[in-house]
Amino acid sequence: VLKSRYVTAEGLAIEKTVINNEYRQTDLDDPNSMLNSLFYETMYDTNPVRNPIIGDMEQLKELTPQKVRRFIERTYVSGNMFGIVFGPNKQEAIKIGRKYLDDWPHLGSLTVLDTSGFDLVPAHSSPRVAEQPRSGQKQYYVAAGFPTAVYKTKEDAALDVIAKIVERRLYDVVRERGHDLTEGNYHNPIIVDRSLTHGSVGAWFATASKDFALYGRDAIVREFTRLREELVPEQMFDNARDSLREKFYSSFRDTPGEVVERVVAAISNGDPDLKHLHSYPDRLNALTRSKVRQVANKYFNPNGFVSATVTPA
Repeated sequence: VLKSRYVTAEGLAIEKTVINNEYRQTDLDDPNSMLNSLFYETMYDTNPVRNPIIGDMEQLKELTPQKVRRFIERTYVSGNMFGIVFGPNKQEAIKIGRKYLDDWPHLGSLTVLDTSGFDLVPAHSSPRVAEQPRSGQKQYYVAAGFPTAVYKTKEDAALDVIAKIVERRLYDVVRERGHDLTEGNYHNPIIVDRSLTHGSVGAWFATASKDFALYGRDAIVREFTRLREELVPEQMFDNARDSLREKFYSSFRDTPGEVVERVVAAISNGDPDLKHLHSYPDRLNALTRSKVRQVANKYFNPNGFVSATVTPA
């Protein structure tokens, strides 16, 4: 359906309508989506991750079939394609790939993204705090965290362990802290997000109390920054590392769909030979509590956190 002959004025008009309504349904009407957008808009100045994945509605209005065709013919080329085949050996897999992909009409070379103009890992000297009111909302949606390294980093294992540790501690200091019926929160999911152009770690939650929103935000920042000084207890460190290692191996044993997601993420983010993906357990095994503290000191400046809150209007 991406071949140019399917792009007509009628088809484009229909898709514009679909996307315009999708934007409202999945972005404007969803406080979680608004929170996510506000978090990255606040964290970055020039990084493309600060732009919504669904696109700009003003640009959408200006699209023509000719513009769409040019984009398809420039971007959806054979050099940008890859296939994932489970089961056969490499030669058989190549035959399968050629059978289904060699007739792709557009030739071309791999698209190379120039990231030199992006603030990949910004170092903020003061907190960045943003609030955005939303009418009809009943809770405060809060996210806080720090910019970190991009996808292909040797520090990924340490950052993942840190996320596990903070998630466990936040259960005690945020969720279990809510004794007052008007305060508290449902849960506090951790944020770990890394791509070719950006990286971040943090947490978010929702609460009916403005005071508890401020308390929870500060608790998130505090749990990350305390790792700069303290060595994580050995049992907590081992549990976090072992959990991540088992999750990695279990996906290959039991869940092909998760393996596909891991492979797609690896290739799309600069790891075409999958060496970085497959060496992840080695980085976990080499990790120490001292290394965790070292990484925390590198990224978790107490005055450099980012916070976003979507508030009731």
